[in-house]
Amino acid sequence: MIMKMMTIMLLLISVLLTQALQSQGISASQDEGQLGSFLEELDVLLSSFPEDGTPLIVLGDFNIHLEKPQAADFHTLLASIDLKRVSTMATHKSAIAPYWTNPEKMEMKLLTAHISGTVKFRCRANGNPTPTLKLLKNGKEFKRDQRLGGYKVREHLWTIIMESVVPSDKGNYTCLVENKYGSINHTYQLDVVERSPHRPILQAGLPANRTAVVGSDVEFVCKVFSYSQPHIQWLKHIEVNGQRYGPDGLPYVRILKVKLLC
Repeated sequence: MIMKMMTIMLLLISVLLTQALQSQGISASQDEGQLGSFLEELDVLLSSFPEDGTPLIVLGDFNIHLEKPQAADFHTLLASIDLKRVSTMATHKSAIAPYWTNPEKMEMKLLTAHISGTVKFRCRANGNPTPTLKLLKNGKEFKRDQRLGGYKVREHLWTIIMESVVPSDKGNYTCLVENKYGSINHTYQLDVVERSPHRPILQAGLPANRTAVVGSDVEFVCKVFSYSQPHIQWLKHIEVNGQRYGPDGLPYVRILKVKLLC
């Protein structure tokens, strides 16, 4: 009995609203968020009632622009059938074409990387619905399997990462961001250069002097920067016949350990 009354009441809402809209010269197929949408949702609700009378609890909301002139009919209808209206934030988000969230950071166009280095194309954007991110190379879609080692896409950071670059990676790379409401793009010019040969560089202050008790362990730390793989020797200064330096002016040393890396 309760289900039948509820069905009749909702049917009444639908009929009265339709009549109210038609009296205002408004079609019942308005854009989403208008009264027409409310009728469509009511129709779905009515069709969802179980035929066997099983109780049904409906949780949901309807987005109605109550500032519209024709909304007065809706207020009257609610009062006549003792329904309660609860105002909430609209659940339908506005359509938004893609846009850069940090446009000032999109001014960079030229990227330079050394051979075997890592390149990051940053393309932070937003929109509604959430846009897709594609990578183009020299104006054509560039897929992962088109490059040895591929590339990584950090979708939550809107960043494309290319590791271990080689000279053949040179070119123009375009971030293409799009959804059904529009698209934006930004092109980076990537140049890959060879590393300049230079002598290894030791980190300042290392290795450092140490003071220790006889019989205890001592650790010396060496950190070196070099583009090529360094060859490292640990040497101990010694005395020969009471002398610390030889006739050539170089110190007497003993090789303690040889390593390829510190």
